[in-house]
Amino acid sequence: MNQAERTFWNKFIEATGNQQAVLGESWRFGNSEETADELGELVLQGIKTATSSALDAYQKANEPIPTVKENTYDILLDGRGKPIAILKITNVSVITFNQITPEFAYKEGEGDRSLAYWREVHQDFWGADYEEEMGVVCEEFQVVWK
Repeated sequence: MNQAERTFWNKFIEATGNQQAVLGESWRFGNSEETADELGELVLQGIKTATSSALDAYQKANEPIPTVKENTYDILLDGRGKPIAILKITNVSVITFNQITPEFAYKEGEGDRSLAYWREVHQDFWGADYEEEMGVVCEEFQVVWK
């Protein structure tokens, strides 16, 4: 945790009085500063309440998929790595790309929030790794402090 994250976390603890809070991870959306800023702003506006990742990426990096953990919170970063919100992961599921629902696509909050938009954007994002039957890690979250 860098100094900016530590300061943000300490302010969260002070503001909420939650001395039992556990820091999960610090992370940002996408693969560019612009994308991280755009999607981070949607989170701050309450529009984006979910995200998805390729299961294969976790497997290739030998990292565990996220889980819902009591009293554990993540720090959301903007494109430059500045903390912008504290998130609580509320639900995690793994399903195939072709099983993503319109409701989940809507929660992702991007574009026109339709399933068609979600499919197009994620198919492009995952590029050569895309397959209709690929595993997708679907996370839902809520902003608990900003």
